[in-house]
Amino acid sequence: MEGRGFAGTFYYCGTSGLDNCVASGDTFWHRKTRIVLADAVAPQTERAKCQAERDKGFAAKVRLKELLNAGTFDLVAPGMPVAASGSEFKVVLRNGRSLGTVLLNEGLAQPRTGERKGWCP
Repeated sequence: MEGRGFAGTFYYCGTSGLDNCVASGDTFWHRKTRIVLADAVAPQTERAKCQAERDKGFAAKVRLKELLNAGTFDLVAPGMPVAASGSEFKVVLRNGRSLGTVLLNEGLAQPRTGERKGWCP
């Protein structure tokens, strides 16, 4: 799935039947497709190693939901393969600005470079 002008009302996963829902600070479902932000990795909530990571992960999840609900967005394939789980890695853009970059700039995510820094003190 990629293209321009995607939109929807997003909820948290668990109540929406895996359609238009946010699963974590870097993963959401849209039109029955699991989409992972290609340019940002958010902290864990369920598998967090400390409370600080859990808190920041929840804040990232809330913020991603706000960003997705703020209007139409574009999905761009970054050249990454579809994951074995079927997840599609996408750069999500609004007016040419990456939503992943917004999360990075707000301290709610790290770059998806393969190298992760911990979120715990």
